[in-house]
Amino acid sequence: VTMSLLSVVIGTVSIIISFICLWNTWYITFICGLAGIITGVLGMKKFSKPAVGKAGVILSSIALILMIVFIILYGFIACSGVKMLQSVDLNKQKNLIIVSSVLSLGISGLIVGGEAISFSATALALIAGVILNIVLKEN
Repeated sequence: VTMSLLSVVIGTVSIIISFICLWNTWYITFICGLAGIITGVLGMKKFSKPAVGKAGVILSSIALILMIVFIILYGFIACSGVKMLQSVDLNKQKNLIIVSSVLSLGISGLIVGGEAISFSATALALIAGVILNIVLKEN
Protein backbone atom coordinates (compact mmCIF):
# COMPACT_ATOMS: atom_id res chain seq x y z
CA VAL A 1 0.00 0.00 0.00
CA THR A 2 2.88 2.41 0.72
CA MET A 3 4.25 2.14 -2.84
CA SER A 4 0.77 2.70 -4.22
CA LEU A 5 0.27 5.72 -1.98
CA LEU A 6 3.65 7.09 -3.05
CA SER A 7 2.61 6.58 -6.67
CA VAL A 8 -0.60 8.56 -6.12
CA VAL A 9 1.26 11.39 -4.37
CA ILE A 10 3.99 11.67 -7.02
CA GLY A 11 1.40 11.46 -9.79
CA THR A 12 -0.66 14.23 -8.21
CA VAL A 13 2.40 16.45 -7.84
CA SER A 14 3.31 15.78 -11.49
CA ILE A 15 -0.15 16.80 -12.68
CA ILE A 16 -0.16 19.95 -10.55
CA ILE A 17 3.28 21.00 -11.80
CA SER A 18 2.33 20.25 -15.42
CA PHE A 19 -0.63 22.64 -15.11
CA ILE A 20 1.45 25.30 -13.40
CA CYS A 21 4.27 25.22 -15.95
CA LEU A 22 2.28 24.56 -19.15
CA TRP A 23 5.37 23.93 -21.27
CA ASN A 24 5.07 22.66 -24.80
CA THR A 25 5.32 19.13 -23.44
CA TRP A 26 2.93 19.50 -20.49
CA TYR A 27 0.75 16.68 -21.79
CA ILE A 28 3.58 14.14 -21.37
CA THR A 29 3.94 14.95 -17.68
CA PHE A 30 0.17 15.01 -17.30
CA ILE A 31 -0.24 11.56 -18.86
CA CYS A 32 2.61 10.07 -16.80
CA GLY A 33 1.20 11.59 -13.62
CA LEU A 34 -2.30 10.35 -14.40
CA ALA A 35 -0.99 6.87 -15.18
CA GLY A 36 0.84 6.90 -11.84
CA ILE A 37 -2.32 7.87 -9.98
CA ILE A 38 -4.42 5.20 -11.70
CA THR A 39 -1.78 2.54 -11.14
CA GLY A 40 -1.42 3.63 -7.51
CA VAL A 41 -5.15 3.43 -6.88
CA LEU A 42 -5.25 -0.01 -8.49
CA GLY A 43 -2.33 -1.02 -6.29
CA MET A 44 -4.32 -0.14 -3.17
CA LYS A 45 -6.93 -2.77 -3.96
CA LYS A 46 -6.67 -6.04 -2.06
CA PHE A 47 -6.44 -8.21 -5.18
CA SER A 48 -3.44 -6.44 -6.70
CA LYS A 49 0.19 -7.46 -6.53
CA PRO A 50 3.00 -5.28 -5.11
CA ALA A 51 4.44 -4.83 -8.59
CA VAL A 52 1.44 -2.66 -9.51
CA GLY A 53 2.42 -0.06 -6.90
CA LYS A 54 6.04 -0.11 -8.06
CA ALA A 55 4.94 0.41 -11.66
CA GLY A 56 2.92 3.43 -10.57
CA VAL A 57 5.91 4.95 -8.82
CA ILE A 58 8.02 4.45 -11.94
CA LEU A 59 5.38 6.00 -14.21
CA SER A 60 4.93 8.99 -11.91
CA SER A 61 8.68 9.47 -11.54
CA ILE A 62 9.10 9.70 -15.32
CA ALA A 63 7.01 12.87 -15.29
CA LEU A 64 9.11 14.52 -12.59
CA ILE A 65 12.37 13.53 -14.28
CA LEU A 66 11.13 14.96 -17.59
CA MET A 67 10.23 18.24 -15.91
CA ILE A 68 13.70 18.51 -14.37
CA VAL A 69 15.29 17.78 -17.76
CA PHE A 70 13.14 20.46 -19.44
CA ILE A 71 14.05 23.04 -16.79
CA ILE A 72 17.76 22.36 -17.34
CA LEU A 73 17.35 22.34 -21.13
CA TYR A 74 15.54 25.69 -21.25
CA GLY A 75 18.11 27.09 -18.82
CA PHE A 76 20.94 26.05 -21.16
CA ILE A 77 19.17 27.69 -24.08
CA ALA A 78 18.71 30.93 -22.13
CA CYS A 79 22.36 30.90 -21.00
CA SER A 80 23.62 30.43 -24.54
CA GLY A 81 21.51 33.40 -25.64
CA VAL A 82 22.92 35.56 -22.86
CA LYS A 83 26.43 34.42 -23.76
CA MET A 84 25.87 35.59 -27.35
CA LEU A 85 24.83 39.00 -26.07
CA GLN A 86 28.17 39.47 -24.30
CA SER A 87 29.85 40.39 -27.56
CA VAL A 88 27.20 42.99 -28.46
CA ASP A 89 28.04 46.61 -27.64
CA LEU A 90 24.90 47.80 -25.86
CA ASN A 91 26.32 51.32 -25.53
CA LYS A 92 25.29 51.86 -29.17
CA GLN A 93 21.70 53.06 -29.42
CA LYS A 94 20.90 50.83 -32.41
CA ASN A 95 22.00 47.63 -30.64
CA LEU A 96 20.16 48.56 -27.44
CA ILE A 97 16.89 49.18 -29.29
CA ILE A 98 17.15 45.93 -31.27
CA VAL A 99 18.05 43.76 -28.26
CA SER A 100 15.36 45.26 -26.01
CA SER A 101 12.68 44.96 -28.71
CA VAL A 102 13.56 41.36 -29.54
CA LEU A 103 13.68 40.32 -25.88
CA SER A 104 10.37 42.04 -25.09
CA LEU A 105 8.57 40.52 -28.07
CA GLY A 106 10.08 37.07 -27.55
CA ILE A 107 9.02 36.85 -23.91
CA SER A 108 5.61 38.48 -24.43
CA GLY A 109 3.70 35.43 -25.65
CA LEU A 110 2.00 37.61 -28.27
CA ILE A 111 0.45 35.81 -31.24
CA VAL A 112 -0.55 37.74 -34.35
CA GLY A 113 -2.51 36.34 -37.26
CA GLY A 114 -5.58 34.43 -38.18
CA GLU A 115 -6.61 31.03 -39.39
CA ALA A 116 -4.56 31.07 -42.57
CA ILE A 117 -1.29 32.28 -41.06
CA SER A 118 -0.18 33.24 -37.58
CA PHE A 119 3.11 34.29 -35.98
CA SER A 120 4.22 33.28 -32.51
CA ALA A 121 6.15 35.58 -30.18
CA THR A 122 9.43 34.02 -31.28
CA ALA A 123 8.65 34.59 -34.96
CA LEU A 124 7.57 38.18 -34.28
CA ALA A 125 10.79 38.81 -32.37
CA LEU A 126 12.83 37.44 -35.27
CA ILE A 127 10.98 39.54 -37.84
CA ALA A 128 11.22 42.69 -35.70
CA GLY A 129 14.95 42.14 -35.17
CA VAL A 130 15.64 41.81 -38.88
CA ILE A 131 13.50 44.82 -39.79
CA LEU A 132 15.00 47.00 -37.05
CA ASN A 133 18.50 46.00 -38.08
CA ILE A 134 17.78 47.07 -41.67
CA VAL A 135 15.88 50.27 -40.83
CA LEU A 136 17.99 51.71 -38.02
CA LYS A 137 21.17 53.49 -39.02
CA GLU A 138 24.52 52.81 -37.39
CA ASN A 139 24.89 56.27 -35.82
